[in-house]
This record gives sequence, structure tokens and C-alpha cells, in this order.
Amino acid sequence: MMTILWAEDNMEQLETIRSCVKELAPEATLYVTNNGSELINTLLDLEFMGARPDMIILDLNMPVVDGRNTLATVKADERFKHIPSAIFTSSTAPMDRMFSRFYKTPLFLKSSEKEKCLDGVKRLLEWYWTQKGKKQIC
Repeated sequence: MMTILWAEDNMEQLETIRSCVKELAPEATLYVTNNGSELINTLLDLEFMGARPDMIILDLNMPVVDGRNTLATVKADERFKHIPSAIFTSSTAPMDRMFSRFYKTPLFLKSSEKEKCLDGVKRLLEWYWTQKGKKQIC
């Protein structure tokens, strides 16, 4: 079973993402937050309960604390920096690509279109399983 901690502030996009994850990885538990601050708090709550997500997924452009600051916080924390993290965003800005390379974190493009979202989530999950050296699930 896989646990994913996902930060996404767009509720319409989030419903598409939930549907894609359920279709491609039905055994996955998906924790969702609306911004980076909530993600960090959820990460700390999970740690307190003796749990840890298998993967962290971040949108870049969110209110309160954006994905850039959240990723920097996660990567700077010895407890969490080894959790596989990825960026799932609609941004195609060169600075965002440079940011993802700086943190050695893959960037996947999201879409509100179901088929394109399925493709993005599939590539994201394949990346995760490759990192873990396990058989792909999709």
C-alpha cells in the first residue's frame, strides 16, 4: 500500500487528480492539503502518529505557503528530506524547471483534462516505482 501526501489548492483540479490516482493506484491512501503550510502540518502529524508518506507531491503556485518554500522546508529537514518528492504543476516557466533541477525533484505537468491528467499521474507513479526499484503498477 502506498501513502501519498499531495498539496493542491485548485479544488476542480484536485477532483481530477483524485479520480486519476484512484484509477491508477486504487490501493493508495491519498492525504490532500490545500497549501504548503497544511502539508507541513500534516507531515508532522503523521510523524507524531508514527507514520510517514511514501511520496510528497506539490503544486508550485498555492496560497499561504507555496510549493517552492514547502519543498525547500521538506528538503532541509533531516526527518523528511529522503521522502520522494515531486512537483505537479501547470507552470512551464523556465525558473520553475531550474528550481526543480536545483532540488533534484522531478516536475510533471498537470492538466484539468482527464486524459492528460491520467498521463501525468501515470508518469509520476512510474517515476516513484522506479525510485523504489519496484515493479510499475500502471
